[in-house]
Amino acid sequence: KMETWGNAQTMNLENVLYQNIVNNLYLQNELAEINTYHEILDEIYNKVEYLGPWIPRTKTPSTAFCILYKMSQVQFTMKQMNGMLSHEDSPYIRALAVLYIRYFTPPQYLWEWFEGLMEDDEELLIEPRGKPTTIGRIVRGLLREPKFNESMLPRIPVAIQRTLLDQLDEYERKNGTGQPKAAMFKEAPRVPSPRARDDGYSRGGRDSDRGKDRAGGGQYRDLDAPSARDRDRDRDRDGDRGRDREYRGGSDRGGDRDRDTGRDYGRDRDRDRDYGRRDRDRD
Repeated sequence: KMETWGNAQTMNLENVLYQNIVNNLYLQNELAEINTYHEILDEIYNKVEYLGPWIPRTKTPSTAFCILYKMSQVQFTMKQMNGMLSHEDSPYIRALAVLYIRYFTPPQYLWEWFEGLMEDDEELLIEPRGKPTTIGRIVRGLLREPKFNESMLPRIPVAIQRTLLDQLDEYERKNGTGQPKAAMFKEAPRVPSPRARDDGYSRGGRDSDRGKDRAGGGQYRDLDAPSARDRDRDRDRDGDRGRDREYRGGSDRGGDRDRDTGRDYGRDRDRDRDYGRRDRDRD
């Protein structure tokens, strides 16, 4: 069996991540039926699509980290771990072996495990929509940084950490494979989902920005306030209403004129009949 280091129960995972993994139904149900080295490899090959510890924007542990924890329960041998590190079917098989070594083996042996992987340039994802990275870059980040994708890594004793950094710096000077030290695990900016763009704010919710939109000059425009276009449209509508009232009013006046003309016409007819009677009486 491989020599392990630290807390055998938690696998040296940070507490929140550990608690969410052991309470996860995937670990309790599906992974409970997996108990051999080859079954672990098949599960990684079939299920793992990215390497980060969390399903994005949730507190649900990823498939990769549930399997990583299961690996600590199976207790691999040195031969099996070397088999994973050289496995060519999936980069995620090699990547999970690397994470297992970083989390759960004595830190003084990290360089021996990782040196042969520095130039592994096969690409894989840490986040589902992130920028692809390589096994080699992940290995260098695990030696340099205290976190993996915002999750705390087990602390390496100071003297061992200093030695590892000196070895890594020397290796990169000789091989020209250095990476920006502050950006080993940085991902490309996330693109908002179509739903988030439609809503105007991400699922995470910037409630204070509701009803506001970005305008020029770093100011926010209140979407509830009428815009210039809305004011123009209201003026046009008021103008149309005014013309309608004038038209109706004009029609009414025209009707009055027609009624007045009818009354005048009636009076003329009555007057003509009176003249006719007087003429007959005179005769």
